[in-house]
Amino acid sequence: MVWKILRRTLGYRWSLYLTQGRTIYCMAHSHDGIALLNVVAPHFLRLGDPAPPWELLLNFNSTDSIVKLRADRFQQGPTLPTDQLLKELMAMDPKLFEKHDKEVVAVDVITKKQIPMYDLASVVLAVPQSGPPYASFGAALNQAFPRS
Repeated sequence: MVWKILRRTLGYRWSLYLTQGRTIYCMAHSHDGIALLNVVAPHFLRLGDPAPPWELLLNFNSTDSIVKLRADRFQQGPTLPTDQLLKELMAMDPKLFEKHDKEVVAVDVITKKQIPMYDLASVVLAVPQSGPPYASFGAALNQAFPRS
């Protein structure tokens, strides 16, 4: 239900939700699903799966089709998503590889404001933020993917 409301108000083809259970903490949207995967692929490749209870969900908004992202759905190389993940996404969106606007927009759910994808603290220092509202999407990812 929450996803349907968000889809109607935002109008992007794809959305990426950072969740704990059914609670969305941070989200990113784009008309290009691959652009959203490229945002999170480095975290999965370097750090594995998010720490429970965190999850990353990729939603094709036109049909509300959701894929739970896991580390085994990514690979090193020129194509970061695995062939299996790409097949799943193509089944949802036959126009996945057509040219789309690659802009990615991040939103903090608590403040309902657009936030930067990354900030200095989240990229260079890899500082996890204690919780919402988030300074950037990267800060939220750092909380979901803690470094040991």
